[in-house]
Amino acid sequence: MCHEAFYGELNIARDFSGPIRFNLENSNIQLDQPYFLKTGDSQQLLLKIRVPQGTPEGDYYFTFLSQNVPGKLAEGSSQPIAQGAVGANLLISVTQTGVFESDARISQLKSKCSIYA
Repeated sequence: MCHEAFYGELNIARDFSGPIRFNLENSNIQLDQPYFLKTGDSQQLLLKIRVPQGTPEGDYYFTFLSQNVPGKLAEGSSQPIAQGAVGANLLISVTQTGVFESDARISQLKSKCSIYA
């Protein structure tokens, strides 16, 4: 669920670490548990973010991922299997005073691969 930025590269970590806590407010869906979504349907995911008292000031970076789990194929079937994921990047800035100062700017945003090739 979380990632660390290192010279613009993203490293997705399977295990969560850090003081900030997440859970889903959806009553029928849990983090790290698969759920069924029929073709053409949509599902709103309500992510609750909790910053505990005493969390050190600073910026915390996370990616919330939703990934499909391919279904099982019938024996002898030769259909292709597709797998994909959608991610939402989160930047959570923690300050004790409520004052947020930042000189950060995105100077360039580019991908190594293109889906429009």
